[in-house]
Amino acid sequence: MKKTTPLIRRLSRWILLTALLFILGVAALNYIADPYGAFGDPVLQWWSYDMTMNPRLAKYQYLQQHAREYDSLLIGGCGSVDYPVEALNEYFGANFYICAGGDLDLSADEQLATALIEARNIKNLVLNLSPCMILSNQLPEGSAGTKQHFKVEGSSPLSYTLRYLFINPLDSAKKLYRSARNGTLQSSCRLFDARTGAYDRSRRDIEPISDLERYLAQEENKVFERQIHSEKSPDPDSLKRVLASVSRIKQLCWEKGIRFLVLCQPMDWKELEGFSDADLALFRNELAEITDYWDFSLSAFSYDPRFFYDPEHPRSDVGRLVLARVFDNPEVQIPAEFGQYVVQGTSPGAPKKNLHFSEPIDIQVPILVYHHLVEDVADIEKGFPREYFEDHMAALSQAGYHPVSLDALRDWVEHGTSLPSKPIVISFDDGYRSNYEIAYPILQRYGFQATIFAIGVSIGKDSYKDTGKAITPHFTLEQAAEMEASGLITIYSHGYDIHEVEKLDPAPIRRGLLQRDDESEADYIAFLQQDCAKMRELLGRKSVALSFPYGCSSELAELILSQQDVFSTLTTAEHCNTLVRCLPQSLRQLGRLRAPGAISGADLIEKIRAAEAVSGNPS
Repeated sequence: MKKTTPLIRRLSRWILLTALLFILGVAALNYIADPYGAFGDPVLQWWSYDMTMNPRLAKYQYLQQHAREYDSLLIGGCGSVDYPVEALNEYFGANFYICAGGDLDLSADEQLATALIEARNIKNLVLNLSPCMILSNQLPEGSAGTKQHFKVEGSSPLSYTLRYLFINPLDSAKKLYRSARNGTLQSSCRLFDARTGAYDRSRRDIEPISDLERYLAQEENKVFERQIHSEKSPDPDSLKRVLASVSRIKQLCWEKGIRFLVLCQPMDWKELEGFSDADLALFRNELAEITDYWDFSLSAFSYDPRFFYDPEHPRSDVGRLVLARVFDNPEVQIPAEFGQYVVQGTSPGAPKKNLHFSEPIDIQVPILVYHHLVEDVADIEKGFPREYFEDHMAALSQAGYHPVSLDALRDWVEHGTSLPSKPIVISFDDGYRSNYEIAYPILQRYGFQATIFAIGVSIGKDSYKDTGKAITPHFTLEQAAEMEASGLITIYSHGYDIHEVEKLDPAPIRRGLLQRDDESEADYIAFLQQDCAKMRELLGRKSVALSFPYGCSSELAELILSQQDVFSTLTTAEHCNTLVRCLPQSLRQLGRLRAPGAISGADLIEKIRAAEAVSGNPS
């Protein structure tokens, strides 16, 4: 027995040492990876991930490191995280940060805002409310993702530190694994934009928006199909908690000299339909006892799901309209009855229901595409004959179509400016000299507007890049300027130097706007950014439209283009387009109708009408 004692002791020491090293290893891993941002993410600084795991804790820690960059806060539930921060900054003349966690826990937002206000000089505070807060104001306890910083909660620093040092190490391992595979496109592990605190909607904001039927058919929009809960009753305790939080926040702002604004966010009508008028009136009247506020909860937008990411989150473009209405921006045309200003001490009662737009909110716009034109029908294999093009323009005129520019469509979508009846866009790809010599005089005769998407590197050239190989001649900058000076022609981008041809360009060649196989994501993004910059400089424009070379593009390309002031993109897909007022993204991924071979003007009109009959971007 005595002989085994040293062995047992050595084994016990080894087990204790192993356990100690394991515990220290877990603590070190959790501190380095810091999946909830509890320690300020000292190594990875991947705040968007931390905010996805625990929004309020990570946002507080982020603001601790960036205290001097922000002087205003937006708090509240649901749609708070979808207000465009750049619009808030512009209207308030401030630097906003969205502190909301994207849920209905107003008491947690109150705690966070109070801690931040007490610690720094805050100038403005916007409180976003949802009538659905009368249902619930609490989150389940016990999850690391529902905790706040100990300075916010007023809890023990030691218990806070131990909690996050010894969380499940798999949480840290997941963050390390995902960080190694983190790309540019937003993903489920990166819900927030760390710089603003808003949801990262970059992918949703470049998706095609079409007619309502096709929008609802998309998989991510099936959430709008759910049944209405016929019987909903407000929770008196929850309503009381919400209103008490509002009152305390307002009092704190008054004491600190902070500008205070309350908004009731736009909501999908089904979210409120289950409540009686008496219930909604109770919420609105009780809130009016405490403060002035703007109520946008129900409007004509509420009955069109295209204006929502999901039933509880209006699109950022709707948030822009909210702010434009609040600040009475005369440059933004806002549909009637959008927003009601409620004065404290009044009884606004229930909001109006079943509202509809007084004017059409969407329109159908076909777009035609041509390329090189030729003088003689005998040369039809080389291009589209003048004779047929003249026939097309005559047919459009006789059928009552009015060719407009993409700028006119943009103005209709973004500013509500008028359009003629039966608008249509005539476009040309590549920028051939024949567009100037043949098409332009015909367009002048009819007074038709058109858009030419030119290849930047080929402007004024009759040979391919620096190879000396002959190509169909392209118009010059002087000819482009002459056409644009007429007010009929707009020159936009078909890429500066995106087109690549096998055996003429170095292998591997690029397919349209797609990333090459030998190209890193960083190099691809830099290439697109440089190409867009060159084209903007060449055309002398701040923003441009772009038609995809060969129709080839990708979600990543569309995202980068949207960040490079490309306001509209056009594909080779053949369909008519549905444009939606107030949703600029409906100008993206537009389809175009081709006129192949010897199609007559009458046949063209039939083709346009057939496309209009099945209007919308195909799902």
